[in-house]
Amino acid sequence: MYIVLGIDGGGTSTTCLIADEKGNVLGRGVGGPSNFHVVGIDNAKKAILESVEDAKKNGEVTANKFDVACLGMAGGDRPKDREIIKKGVESLGVAEKIIVESDVLIAFLSAIPKGYGIVVISGTGSIAYGINRRGEKRRAGGWGYKLGDEGSGYYIGRRAITSILRERDGRSKSTRLTFRLKEYFGIEKIEEILNIVYEQGLKTKEIAALAPIVMKEAESGDEVSRGIVVDAAKELALLAKAVSKGLGMQHGSFEIALLGSVFKAGPVILDPLKKEIRNCIPNARMTLPSIEPVQGAVKIALKNLEMPNKK
Repeated sequence: MYIVLGIDGGGTSTTCLIADEKGNVLGRGVGGPSNFHVVGIDNAKKAILESVEDAKKNGEVTANKFDVACLGMAGGDRPKDREIIKKGVESLGVAEKIIVESDVLIAFLSAIPKGYGIVVISGTGSIAYGINRRGEKRRAGGWGYKLGDEGSGYYIGRRAITSILRERDGRSKSTRLTFRLKEYFGIEKIEEILNIVYEQGLKTKEIAALAPIVMKEAESGDEVSRGIVVDAAKELALLAKAVSKGLGMQHGSFEIALLGSVFKAGPVILDPLKKEIRNCIPNARMTLPSIEPVQGAVKIALKNLEMPNKK
């Protein structure tokens, strides 16, 4: 039996699927974050191996080396990045053949069965990626938390922190976020958050983890929280708009798949996003795929599986 690995390496966690040559899933595992731009290549390798070992354990798979491994990696957009990741994973000895792609490509392959359309991803970071009917590809966003990631969980979380500081200064309206974040971090004064952010070094995923708080307060009617969520929706719509325009799809009929933890908040983010997208891409159909992006990595691995009877 031939066995492949599909791996989705993100800024928050790493997911691994073990599958046979027919695509049947034999095991599923999870590891830590593996965006090497954020955690470093050594920690990325550790997270990847952790996810593989977890999948082997959960699936009771005894193989030590697999036939093909495809990794869809956050931070794997450029050829140079993919080469760094490939060399690192090859040193782990988990598979005979290693293929490294971007996480957004595997997400597209899992979410858009027709092969043309757009995916908008909003988790710790944000990006949009599309392929048109001619097979032309385009992306927008995905520039990382220092230079972009507008509309992401990090964007929303960071805005939450800056909003309570603005309230502290008298530069913005009062917000329930002040109480909620003081409670969340266990602080009495707003100024104490500076120590948490700067001295303790609050990580990107920890800032992104504040997004559900903002979503809940937006649902409850907090005006500042609502403004943050609407702004995030506008930024995500701009990503989709840029990709559709670049591919000449803005007037076409196709799917826009929404992927990532931010969309789990439901209508509070989906309603303003759908409104914004309808204004610029009126014929697009928005979907919330239930298939995990890691399935796209399995598809690529199976496509590259060399079997004696395979043509």
